[in-house]
Amino acid sequence: MDGAHRILFTPRLTAPIDQLAPATLRIGTQVSTLTLRQLPHGALKALLRLSDGPVTMAELLALAGLDGKPSSDRFWLEVEHLFSRFAIKIAIVDDDGTVAELTPNSQLAAPVWDHRGITGESYRASQYTLLRHANGVLLFEQLVRHVQIHTSRPLLATIFAALADAQDLSDVSLLLPGTAEGVLPAAMWLLALSGAIERTDTTEADDPALTVRQPHDLFLHNNSRRGLSPGRVSASYRFAGQKAPLPALREPWPGESVVLPRPDLDVLRKCDPPLADVMERRRSVRTFQDTPLTLPQIGEFLYRIFRVKSVVPASMDNDHGYESTRRAIPSAGGMHDLEVYVAVGAVADLERLLYHYHPANHTLTPVCTAAHVAPAFVQGARQATGCDREPAIVVVLASRFGRLAWKYEGLPYSLTLRNVGVAYDAMYLVATAMGLAGCGLGTADSALFGAATGIPAHVESSVGEFMLGTPRAAG
Repeated sequence: MDGAHRILFTPRLTAPIDQLAPATLRIGTQVSTLTLRQLPHGALKALLRLSDGPVTMAELLALAGLDGKPSSDRFWLEVEHLFSRFAIKIAIVDDDGTVAELTPNSQLAAPVWDHRGITGESYRASQYTLLRHANGVLLFEQLVRHVQIHTSRPLLATIFAALADAQDLSDVSLLLPGTAEGVLPAAMWLLALSGAIERTDTTEADDPALTVRQPHDLFLHNNSRRGLSPGRVSASYRFAGQKAPLPALREPWPGESVVLPRPDLDVLRKCDPPLADVMERRRSVRTFQDTPLTLPQIGEFLYRIFRVKSVVPASMDNDHGYESTRRAIPSAGGMHDLEVYVAVGAVADLERLLYHYHPANHTLTPVCTAAHVAPAFVQGARQATGCDREPAIVVVLASRFGRLAWKYEGLPYSLTLRNVGVAYDAMYLVATAMGLAGCGLGTADSALFGAATGIPAHVESSVGEFMLGTPRAAG
């Protein structure tokens, strides 16, 4: 593996390695300073070599006196520590430059330091490895091992695809004739080190805690939490100065709007049950009467939760200013990405259509006049919850994704889901206070929403639903 194609360890230290005593080293990394004590002589020599710059794996092994000894050796333990602290990156290089490079995503980085070699071993691609294009290169992201591989050459992607079924090195060699000598085993070794491919005798299926996780869940979690991804997870305002933020309020849908009655908040303050009582009585209610809801009930419910109290203009002092609104419920950054739609099943004086709620005007405007759309939402809610009767309405929450994405990096969708949770809680409490039956849904048909509104799913899509109706009398 170290002929024309070499495996190279490149240090990224914050200071030269300092030998404090005959068997003690102090190493400054990007994360912390490590003091390594009681190092065997070979391990100490090999680690000291890292102070001088990039070094091949063959040279490191020779200095450490290992040349293929087990991975439990102290040298490899310290190499793993340095790697997870962003102090080492590992690459395959040839005469034309870097073939591929392995780097940590997190301090939890845990490459598979298996030094038995890959010859004769059978491997399969890991389902927890994502391959995508990023910044002009191919990026392998291993979601469990918290590492990534960058490559600008197709070889690793070809190997990864070939290992959809279990294969060994000789099998892959037959699939890739003409590959330069030495590069194929080096590439497979790096993929195995990253966990992108796994030995078939020790698979991910052996970990019961892992088998219950899905790749997209891990990807969302890893990339929306600091410490699990090298990407920025913050309010970075990455589009400030490049494009204007979306306005705080969506343009009203065209057509004639229904003006909803507004409740008297002073009366509600005096007559509403106490919060403690409402929270104790709150339940997910899935049994309804056939009695329709009324416009005043719909008006009060939406007004108490979603109405706009005031619009805060964007600050003109810098590029980071954006228009926001003040409402009864909080939202990440005051951005309120959620739009409120109402699929009507049974409301007095209201057609059985899908409506958009305008939170500043307190109006409902038909979005789609197709007769099947609102019943499809309502029937879908009944089927999803096992109700014997349809709810009177389904409140559909949709996100204008660009609203949060303008300000936040790494966080937007996770913030959308938190905003949905806040809205669910408010709808539960208000429904309980009003003596109505409410229940949040775990999922619904976003394709139905897209077809009804004509909006591409990456621009605005449904992200939460809540059904509401008149509760069935006890007994």
